Amino acid sequence: MNDFWTAFAYINEQLYMPCRLTPHDIREETQNGAYGAGRFCSGETSIRFRVAKATPTKLGQFVVIWDKDEQNKNQPFSEDTATDLVVVNTFNDSNRFGQFVFPKGVLKQHKILKTGTIKGKVAMRIYPSWAGINRRVDKQ
Repeated sequence: MNDFWTAFAYINEQLYMPCRLTPHDIREETQNGAYGAGRFCSGETSIRFRVAKATPTKLGQFVVIWDKDEQNKNQPFSEDTATDLVVVNTFNDSNRFGQFVFPKGVLKQHKILKTGTIKGKVAMRIYPSWAGINRRVDKQ
């Protein structure tokens, strides 16, 4: 479920609406489209939305978290322009889903956001409780 609109609609129906959260200013971020990328607000809170992907050779799931700079090159999210939260959604084949919610302060603390003195990161790996090694790896 890596299409932003499909993933967002599912999460909205399953989680946000029952919790009476009202997302607004919803928009897709096509530069990270393979990771169901988008952004929206809930109340005064700005949120970046991503969908993590299983990878064939490593535990956990992978997600990209970058913007394009003026030269159209990938760069880590900047502390100055980062949203309040980065929400990474994870799905498995059994209709299970979860969310990892990272506040801006935590991303800064773990050197994921770019600052004047920190390079930042353009991707990370998450580990939902059900995410093991991809079956193709087990066969190797």
